[in-house]
Amino acid sequence: EKNQGELRQLARDMNRSWDETSRVQDQIHKETQKLWDGIFACNKKTDDSREECMQCIRELQIQRQDLLEDLFGEGKGLTRTDRDLSELRKFTAPMVEMMRELESMREKSVVLETSQAEVLKYIGKNRSEMVT
Repeated sequence: EKNQGELRQLARDMNRSWDETSRVQDQIHKETQKLWDGIFACNKKTDDSREECMQCIRELQIQRQDLLEDLFGEGKGLTRTDRDLSELRKFTAPMVEMMRELESMREKSVVLETSQAEVLKYIGKNRSEMVT
């Protein structure tokens, strides 16, 4: 009977151990599932963030292309400015020669004015001599 009691005690201990083992195994399974759910959620967030970053990069590349087109495109930006400057140079190139000619004409005008003043003075002098 003593052996029977010990066997029953061992059976109860064994049942409790199995119950505890089963409970711990269920808890481990639940915690493992939570961990995997967290990992999958993090992976989804990472994928969403990656897609958002890629979209931003695509938009920046489009803006860059637009800016490059605005700067270097045919008839735009720098090429237009270069063309306008070339046209301005062609337009203003004769001005240097015109300024020289104008200065020369001014000098000749001063000489003429001086000569005219001398002639008028001479005429005035002759007139006064004729009157007297």
